[in-house]
Amino acid sequence: MTLFPTARREGLIVEELPDEVLVYDLNTDKAHCLNKTAALIWKNCDGKKAEGDIAAVLQRELKSPIPNQVVTLGLEELAGFGLLKEVAAGPRREHLSRRRLIQNLGLTAALALPLIVSISAPAAAQAGSGPPDPCIANPGGLGCSCNIDSQCDSQNCNEGVCGPEL
Repeated sequence: MTLFPTARREGLIVEELPDEVLVYDLNTDKAHCLNKTAALIWKNCDGKKAEGDIAAVLQRELKSPIPNQVVTLGLEELAGFGLLKEVAAGPRREHLSRRRLIQNLGLTAALALPLIVSISAPAAAQAGSGPPDPCIANPGGLGCSCNIDSQCDSQNCNEGVCGPEL
């Protein structure tokens, strides 16, 4: 693990939601869902903060005591999914298991444990047969996803989907 971990930002599409962060890795075609704790750890991996500094940030944000081992586990998971850059490593430590951490910290601490759920997205050639997605040819068409009105041909982005003209 690194003394001052740095989050990888290149080749990723990041979508922040209220209690989690979705990260799509363009290099591996994998989507990762980071719970609030894992997301806070990842966001604070700026290459300037050590694990203890990140734990202090988590304590302020989550309004709960967060031991350094929680951050260590989160960093190990982030590194395992390729979401951290490699920098100079610190002293080699024993791998932390989630089970042992829960045993050591108690069940209440388990609620604050970082969790990353990952799925593989099929490459375009493996995506299966069927009609082509009309949103690929015309991303602003009816039913296509959007964030703002100007992304839709109809100028009507309604709850993340291009709707009919008003």
